[in-house]
Amino acid sequence: MHNISDRSNGFAWGNFGSTIVYSCYYSPNCQIWEFTAFLDDLDRSLRLHARQGVILADDFNAKSSIWGSRTNDRRGELLADLIASHDLLVANTGSTHTFGRGNATSVIDVTFYRGVVVSDWSVLDAVSLSDHRYIEFSFYANETDSVLDTPPPEPVAIQHVGWSVKKLNWDALSEFIASNPLVLPELSDPVMRATAAADGINEYLTKACSISMPRRRPGPYNKSPVYWWSEDIAALRRSVFHHRLSYQACLRRYGPDGSHDARIADTMARRSLCLAIRKAKEKSWMDMCSQVDNDPWGMPYRLVMRKLGNKASSLAIKGKELEVAAHLFPDAPVTNWDSEPTPAVYNIFDAFDPDTDDLVFTLPLPEFTTEELFTAIKRLSPGKAGGPSGIDGCQVEAFSSPIKRARP
Repeated sequence: MHNISDRSNGFAWGNFGSTIVYSCYYSPNCQIWEFTAFLDDLDRSLRLHARQGVILADDFNAKSSIWGSRTNDRRGELLADLIASHDLLVANTGSTHTFGRGNATSVIDVTFYRGVVVSDWSVLDAVSLSDHRYIEFSFYANETDSVLDTPPPEPVAIQHVGWSVKKLNWDALSEFIASNPLVLPELSDPVMRATAAADGINEYLTKACSISMPRRRPGPYNKSPVYWWSEDIAALRRSVFHHRLSYQACLRRYGPDGSHDARIADTMARRSLCLAIRKAKEKSWMDMCSQVDNDPWGMPYRLVMRKLGNKASSLAIKGKELEVAAHLFPDAPVTNWDSEPTPAVYNIFDAFDPDTDDLVFTLPLPEFTTEELFTAIKRLSPGKAGGPSGIDGCQVEAFSSPIKRARP
């Protein structure tokens, strides 16, 4: 008896009695940062079943000598770290290849297990009508295994890059603010009160961001998407990859005559992607032309300077280095130390209260007003990265908009 309980991007798992069985696949055409994000999702799913027996049957297209591959690659290193963190064992025995295409062979079909007994693992010689060979093994639950009695491992703090402000759900944000008013703790110690208030506001904003906006996916290091990219184009690109793999599989199995429909589907998918990219570029170009007058230092300027590089600016200032340096770093004014007031005068001015015209050595700090808060929010740079919590200036300004609209 089994039940397929969940599916995610690249893997699915189901209940086979008291054992959780995973089936995984990840394309070799994906980049390493996409593979890392996929392993993060799999890691979270495995931690949810930390008290159950697990079998992980997968084709990660990852190579490591741990499961019999002749070479190691980066994918294999990341996967080996994952299975080690969950105390998974490798069921693969021997060095028989599980994948073959022409003269190229490799071991990329791997079986991991934990909390069960796996026996008679073998690669069959039967014809599979695929590049991958059949794998057979037996397993049964080990009720006395210590995995079922150990507490689940502590979740690993996964760093994220904030939230996608472009996908902000205003209705969800307004509903959260209306149903969850911010309540700050009242403490006698001013330092502890300020620290607790800062932590409370940070936690409140983090919850509001998580409810009203999806997380940003980590992208390649030091690489941002092109200006005309969108979610629709990303979906069309995934569709092109899917139809291309299907066409290649049909071409290997049935030859050119039997893969006519798959070839047409692949051609139509690529044509739709090219058309969408061309329309997106035309629309983005018109938008950038209209932005030149309103924002001269915005995206159009950055794109042009990226093409020109820094050679033009270096040639323009050639011979004017001293003048530019003097303008950027002017000389400090000369200080007349003979006219410096005595320390007693400093103390008097520091403790002087202009409202009471008296010396007060403990001046209360005035509270800032709502208008001053909104003024400070407007000064936040929209393109700057957020702090450790991932909340940046755009998200703080987004939270202040419903409050401004609600004010009389």
